[in-house]
Amino acid sequence: MQTGTRARVRQRSGAAVVEALQAEGVEYVFGLVGSHVIEVYDALVDAPSIRHITVKNETAASGMADAYGRLTGKPGVVLVTAGPGATNSLTGVAQAYMAASPLVHISGAVPRGASYESFHGVDHEDFLVRVFAEVTKWSVSIQRPEDIPHVLSRAFAIATSGRPGPVHVEIPQDVLLADATEMDVYEKTVIEPERLSDADLSALAGRIRECKRPVIWAGKGVRSRFASDELAELAQLLEAPVMLSGDAVGALPDTHPLAVGQLNLYGQTPLQQELAAEADLIIAVGERGGTGHGDMMFALSQAPVVGIWLGNDGETPDPRSQVGAVADIKVGLNQLLEACGDQQRPVDAALRARIERGHHGLRTQVRTEIKRDYGQAQPMHYGVALDALSEFVDDDTIVLGDIGSHNQWTRVVVETLNRTTLTPEGYWGAMGFGLPGSMAAKLVFPEKKVVTVTGDGCFLMASSDFATAVEYGLNPVIIILNDRQYGMIVGMQEGKYGRTSETALNGPDFVAFARSFGADGMRVERPEEMREALERGFASDTIFVIDASCDFRHPTYNLAKSAAAMG
Repeated sequence: MQTGTRARVRQRSGAAVVEALQAEGVEYVFGLVGSHVIEVYDALVDAPSIRHITVKNETAASGMADAYGRLTGKPGVVLVTAGPGATNSLTGVAQAYMAASPLVHISGAVPRGASYESFHGVDHEDFLVRVFAEVTKWSVSIQRPEDIPHVLSRAFAIATSGRPGPVHVEIPQDVLLADATEMDVYEKTVIEPERLSDADLSALAGRIRECKRPVIWAGKGVRSRFASDELAELAQLLEAPVMLSGDAVGALPDTHPLAVGQLNLYGQTPLQQELAAEADLIIAVGERGGTGHGDMMFALSQAPVVGIWLGNDGETPDPRSQVGAVADIKVGLNQLLEACGDQQRPVDAALRARIERGHHGLRTQVRTEIKRDYGQAQPMHYGVALDALSEFVDDDTIVLGDIGSHNQWTRVVVETLNRTTLTPEGYWGAMGFGLPGSMAAKLVFPEKKVVTVTGDGCFLMASSDFATAVEYGLNPVIIILNDRQYGMIVGMQEGKYGRTSETALNGPDFVAFARSFGADGMRVERPEEMREALERGFASDTIFVIDASCDFRHPTYNLAKSAAAMG
C-alpha cells in the first residue's frame, strides 16, 4: 500500500488500534479482557467516545456484535484475548457470516515464534487465522506494529462492502507490546459499491418489460443493504407479489399488500406454490447463488429466473438463472427502478384480494384454529402463549428470534411492520442468540420495546450473560417458552425413532433466577396471564423474564388443513 505524503505518528500498538476504532466511529466494543490484549484495553481508557461492554462469555460478545451489525448496518466490533477467548466467540462470528452481518473481530495471539504449549497457544501459530478464515471474508495476522492502521482500515471496508460479513484480525502479543513505533495516521478505506454494468442492466430491464406475471424473490441482501424501500417500490412498479427467503424476514413488511410471506424450507403456503407456478418470470433480489431457498424456488417454478444477486466479493449468480448480475443490492435496485420507470403497471385488485385471503387470511386462520383447539390447554401451546405479544408489537418494537419450535411460532404470530420488527437468528442456528441480541438492540434503540422469544434450552446456553444486561442497565423482555425439553429435537426423535434420547431439561425457577441478579420476572401458566406479564415487562427498568409454561407435544399447524378450512 502506498503511503505517499500521509502524516506519520509515533505511538504504541494499542493506541493505534483504538485510533482506528475512533476514526471508524465505533460506538461499542463487545469483549472480555485477557492478558494478550491488555495493551488495547489500556488505550481504551483514553477513548471515552467508545463504550466497552464486558461480557461473561465471549460467545455473547460476537452475538451482540452480530445483532448490532444487522440493526445498524455498521460493523459490530469484538475484542477478545488469544486462544479460547477467540474460539469462544467463533460461533457468533460464523452466524454473522451466514447472516451477511458486518463485524470486525480483533483477537490477541501468542507471541510470534512462541514455544510449544505457551499460554493460550497451540502447536501452530496460524491456528486462529486458519480457523476464522472459513467463516469470515478475510482473516489476517498483523506481523508488524506499523501495519495496524492499514490492516484495520481494510478490515472495516471489507466488512461493510459487497456482501457484508465478518473479518478477523489477530495481533500477536509481542506486536501489541512493542515499543512505540512510527506509523501512518489512520485513514479510512472507501470501497465504492458495485453498480450493474450497462449490459446487465439492459438485459434485466428487457426481460422485465416482456413479462406479464412476475414474482419477486427477495433474500437477506435486501435486509443487509437496507434496501426495503427500493424493494417495495419495485414490487409496486411491477405489481408483483414478493416472496422472502426465511432469513430475509422484514425485508418487505407482512402488512404490504404484495407481501406473500417467507419461504419456509420445510414447506410453503398454497398461495406461494400457486404464484410461483403461475409466474412467467422470477426476479431474484439479494439472494446468494446456490442456497437452499434457491433450490426451492427453482423446484417451485418453471419460469426463468433473472436478478441481482448478493454482493461483489467473489459471489456469483445462481448458474440456473438466465440473466444474473452481481452488484450492491441498494444501488442495483435503484438502477433497475430508473431503467424500468416507464413500466408502471395498474393495481391488480384481484391479485391483491387473493394475497389478502391467501397470506394474511391464512395467518389469521391458523391463529384462530390454534386458539380454538388449544386455547385452554395446560401447559400452553406455543402459539397460544405468544398470541398476546402480537397486540404489543408496533413500529417501535424489536422482536429477536432464537432456535427451536418457539422460533417457528414467533414467525407465525408476529407480523412484521418494518425491517427491524423481527430479527431472526439466521441459518447457522446458534442457540442462545436471543439474549445477547436483545442486549445489543437495547443499546442501539433504548427507547424501543425489545423482546426476545426463546426456549429454556436456548436461554440456559446464554444465561451467564444475564448478569451483563443487569450490569449495564439494559431492560429487554425475555419470553422463555419453557417446555422443559429440547422440544424440537423431541419431535424429530419421536417421528423418526418412536422414542427420545437425552432431551430432558431440568431448568431452574427462571423468575427466581432473574431476581437473584436484582432483575424481575413473572411465571405464566395460562394464556390470559401473558398480557399482564408483557405490561409489567415493558414497564420494567431492568431485564424482565416471562417464564411461560408450554408443552412441546402440541402439534404444529397444518397449512393445507387451514387453507381448506378457508374454502
